[in-house]
Amino acid sequence: MLPAATLNHLTIVASSARLRTCVEVSRSLFGVRHVMFGLMLSLVGCSAGVSFDSTWEAVDDHRIFSSIRATDLNGDGIRDVVVGHGKETLPKEGFVTARDGASGALLWRIETGDEMVGSAALGHLTDDDAADIVIGGRDGKLYAIDGTAGRLLWEFNADVPLGQERWLNFYTPQFVGDVDEDGHPDLLVANGGDSGLPPFFPRPPGHLVLLSGASGGVLSVSQTPDAAETYMSALPYRRASDDVDLVVFGTGGETKAGSLWVVDFDEVLRGDIGSAIQIIAPLADRGMVAPPSLVDLTNDGTPEIVIATFDGRLIAIDGETLDAIWAVEVDEAETWASPAIGFFDDDSVPDVFAAFSIGRLPDYRESVLVAVSGATGKELWRQTFEQPIVTSPLAVDVSGDGKDEIIIALSPLFTGDQVVLLVDPDRRDSSMLIERTARSFGTGLVADLDGDGSIEYVGSSFDGDNSLIERRDLGVPTPDRISWGAYLGTDYDGAFGG
Repeated sequence: MLPAATLNHLTIVASSARLRTCVEVSRSLFGVRHVMFGLMLSLVGCSAGVSFDSTWEAVDDHRIFSSIRATDLNGDGIRDVVVGHGKETLPKEGFVTARDGASGALLWRIETGDEMVGSAALGHLTDDDAADIVIGGRDGKLYAIDGTAGRLLWEFNADVPLGQERWLNFYTPQFVGDVDEDGHPDLLVANGGDSGLPPFFPRPPGHLVLLSGASGGVLSVSQTPDAAETYMSALPYRRASDDVDLVVFGTGGETKAGSLWVVDFDEVLRGDIGSAIQIIAPLADRGMVAPPSLVDLTNDGTPEIVIATFDGRLIAIDGETLDAIWAVEVDEAETWASPAIGFFDDDSVPDVFAAFSIGRLPDYRESVLVAVSGATGKELWRQTFEQPIVTSPLAVDVSGDGKDEIIIALSPLFTGDQVVLLVDPDRRDSSMLIERTARSFGTGLVADLDGDGSIEYVGSSFDGDNSLIERRDLGVPTPDRISWGAYLGTDYDGAFGG
């Protein structure tokens, strides 16, 4: 998440969208230094038969930091699109929308009164077959919504005491099972990041919170062990050797040091995570912002923790021993992007794709994209582009060769062009699918929404006071698996299931 002081001053010059197809190579994308590279692109998108034709576009208000979620809400067999909107400037406004996956028509809209910066968790809180939505935002805003009816099930009560602190931003929740044994799944969610404070100003500590899925009531709340702020969505996982449930979470921010931690879920339940184990320490005045990705790289049944830190490191941590397996560094780099997991080389171990902006916030001058062997940590591909990165990459096999390609949106923080790239780490090339004047801060989604055997891309962007959600048909067969189809993975839980 960007600091409030930066977000409050983000402006862009409104202009008409400029759309270019994958057969064009743009000097504005690659810059003078990369013109020869651009001219030599093999244009994998076109050669792989990716059409990227628009099915529908929906224009709405305000920017979109929330990432796309898809689930069938109206019972027509087609997955519908859920996302949060909002603005942080006064008067604060925000809302959540659900749109028909077939047409883009609005199914429902819930007003929230502040920007929704989290992405939706999908679970069953009512008795119908459709998923319900829990989504969080700034200043203690968290809502549970009946997915079918579009009615509010509950709103978090931010008047509940939090020691000497106040409730801050809620990030992306995870359902964790029925903790309070009331017949409904409950929620784990991180709270932190005071959006009213400027960069480098002292920040209040973050908290891990367990909430009742039925009512939104607080079951437990735990302050971070280093009393540092938190922006990272907490993720549960299970250690296979002893079936112990663990939680991985992060502290620190863009201008404040912090660490990556692991703690027993039972400690979270008790409301005291002082026993958490620090598994990655900070190098400087930056912390852990983007959530890690969970994937078994050692074939022991326990997922490893793969994280791109805000100080430019990509690290794989053994989920059993909590020791580092390998690490890759990118000089002068920062990132809000979680790694994507896919298959890029010839072995059977999943691989990792990460994206970093080069520079110091807010003065980014370019981005570095890197693919790494999950088995060895060896770099498979690295390339520099003259656009920074905010969104997370997606991994899916569009060429039908059993190896994954990457779809990723690069975007300016202020004015300029958004571009969506298709990258083939195995062939070591890339092509541009979209370029237009806009920004993308929420990650898109790749899925077979209508079950017709062909995959679609749903993305978001915003320009001035307007946001755009769009569905595009890739025109290629749905692979046996979609390795990393959304922010926090295909199943939205941070875990690789392929």
